[in-house]
Amino acid sequence: MRDLTPRIAQALRYEGPGRVYVSMCFDGSPAHEAGIREGDVIEEVGQHRIAAVDAYKSVILGFTAGNPVRFTLNRKGQSLETVVTPTGFPKSMVEPYAWTLLGVKARPATKSDARKLGLARDGGMIVSKLRPSGPAAEAGLRPGDVILEIGNIAVTSADEFSIAVAALRLKSSTVVLVQRGPYGVYVSLPLP
Repeated sequence: MRDLTPRIAQALRYEGPGRVYVSMCFDGSPAHEAGIREGDVIEEVGQHRIAAVDAYKSVILGFTAGNPVRFTLNRKGQSLETVVTPTGFPKSMVEPYAWTLLGVKARPATKSDARKLGLARDGGMIVSKLRPSGPAAEAGLRPGDVILEIGNIAVTSADEFSIAVAALRLKSSTVVLVQRGPYGVYVSLPLP
């Protein structure tokens, strides 16, 4: 989600009251399954008019998994309504989210990796690939770096990595603790 600027509104041919547009919608997500697409302008969620991304985030946090929510949208000048049924964050979405939001592919560090890399503790996720223009690459991460924390969530396993990545959905930036050799460093990453 992004705030709708006058320039983007013009590109989307939108003149209505909405102030937030869908910048990214993952295949298989509840929003995608309900027909929401990139470029849609969100006007209302439930009974709430959406005036900014922060308002959208506040409203979304009030809904629970399994309870359908009505969305009023505008797509290329046409008003649409759809119903989204929120779910828990599916594990199948972790890899695409991590790649899109952070620009990383990572695998769990084994005990052997921990010894070889001189990690202070077991666990973490070893960066195996970076998207060249992604936030992690832009911040200087390299393959072989070990992610130990994302947004104050310890990452000692693939399950914890999943939880940390899921928590990024409504954020505009995060802080990541990375270990390279004997040194740990916190890196701030903007999120798309």
